[in-house]
Amino acid sequence: MVKSKRPNSHIQNDFNDDIYNHNKPQLWIGPKRVPFGGLKDFQYRSGCGIKDYNRWHKGQPNDHDNNEDCVYMVIDDYKFLGQWDDYPCDTEMYYICQFVLDLRPPCNQTNYNLFGYNETIGERYRPLSTNTVPPKNITDSTQMVITWTTFNATNASTVEFGTKSLSQSMTGFSTQFTDGGNEKRILYIHRVVLTRLTPGTAYIYHCGSTDGWSPMFRFTAMRNDSDWSPRIAIFGDLGNENAQSIPRLQEEVQRGLYDTVFHIGDFAYDMDSDNARVGDEFMRQIESIAAYVPYQVCPGNHEYKYGSGLMNNHYYSLNIGPAHVISFSTEFYYFLQYGWKQLLYQYYWLINDLKEANKPENRALRPWIITLGHRPMYCSTDDRDDCTHKQSIIRKGLPIVHTLGLEDLFYESGVDLEVWAHEHVYERMWPLYNLTVRNGSQSHPYTNPTAPVHIITGSAGCNERHDSFVKNPPEWSAVRISDYGYTRLHIINASHLSLEQVSDDQNGKIVDKIMLIKDSHGIRHKKDSC
Repeated sequence: MVKSKRPNSHIQNDFNDDIYNHNKPQLWIGPKRVPFGGLKDFQYRSGCGIKDYNRWHKGQPNDHDNNEDCVYMVIDDYKFLGQWDDYPCDTEMYYICQFVLDLRPPCNQTNYNLFGYNETIGERYRPLSTNTVPPKNITDSTQMVITWTTFNATNASTVEFGTKSLSQSMTGFSTQFTDGGNEKRILYIHRVVLTRLTPGTAYIYHCGSTDGWSPMFRFTAMRNDSDWSPRIAIFGDLGNENAQSIPRLQEEVQRGLYDTVFHIGDFAYDMDSDNARVGDEFMRQIESIAAYVPYQVCPGNHEYKYGSGLMNNHYYSLNIGPAHVISFSTEFYYFLQYGWKQLLYQYYWLINDLKEANKPENRALRPWIITLGHRPMYCSTDDRDDCTHKQSIIRKGLPIVHTLGLEDLFYESGVDLEVWAHEHVYERMWPLYNLTVRNGSQSHPYTNPTAPVHIITGSAGCNERHDSFVKNPPEWSAVRISDYGYTRLHIINASHLSLEQVSDDQNGKIVDKIMLIKDSHGIRHKKDSC
């Protein structure tokens, strides 16, 4: 990137007209016009803009014939040497390539927030079901987004709602969606944003139009203060077939046991199967969960179809009670055929988000930092997955170069709890960093530990059944359970957080439970691990 006068001068001097063929007299330097942007809105592929430095020739850019979306540097005319002009992108010219020798953010990190935001399961698979989800601006607890899908276009997208009766009505919009399978099935995705809700208040609602209405559902508007104790159901790897946990989750959600649900990757097995009919059926099954509480997700390896490695809504963060929760994509590390840019953007978005969460005023309000990702750093299964290796990619970064790993980042940023799935088991680790147990004390390991706690909860039930454990677990593995089930997370207050593992095989029995206690929260330093 040309971010100042100095590299601009280097380029204009090193690639002047005495050096190469005059048949290609100019030099592409990288910026491209932002889609739907203004005349001077250009970006590099890194996502960085050009407002801090540019050297436009007089009267440029002018976007002649609405076809000049790329930027070149003049190097064949000494009168205008080094100046910039916009030009059609399909013109053949020489160009400059930038090789990244270090992975520091190439521009202000706040730019990366453009690619991380809150949403539920991708629109590609909306079935005939109803979902609730907080709005993209998750801090606005006066809103709730209702989403549903129909096989036919309707005359309106409407939600009728109220506290005791359907006394209010809001309309939204629908979009036509064509599935990526060979049948190219067409569905209509409807979205309505409910506004002016009272945080913590229960509402009833139904959605549809005069063409037909859904059953009656209910939800409670999310609170946005930190002085409450959210209860959350967490699990991963839940499919249509052998979906053993669904009936119990349906019952517990409708009994009001949870404020939200986090599904940590791998849905339906698979959402795209049979031209997305498997996804349709899965969404119908979870409607009796997702229509009552926000159903938050992150991607897993089974969501790889149709470019799952591309940048969209694969990572986000939200505040809930006294916790800051970060959901991110581990799949960017493994599906590099879709490119590496999304991995780099996510990594620096994580840095930026964790820095923001650790500002004293923010950490005082939300002392707990919890991360959610599909593929774990550690596991003791015998399936040869990446987490079984000492140098796992999520933990240490990309092979050979060992960069973009997350263990050091999460450790130094004071992450308290890391929740994973992918392995079709439940496994709880001792407080852990760099393959070393960091218990608070021998008698109270989860009281003031000096490293994050890792939990794997990937046994909700799917057609791939269970994974098996190695016979002799490493010393950092505390508890291993192969029952089908899910995890309950109760963020009690600023210092206490409880985790329970529910066994569906044993009729809802709690088969594991810990209380994580932290008298203080904050960033850590590597020297603390010595």
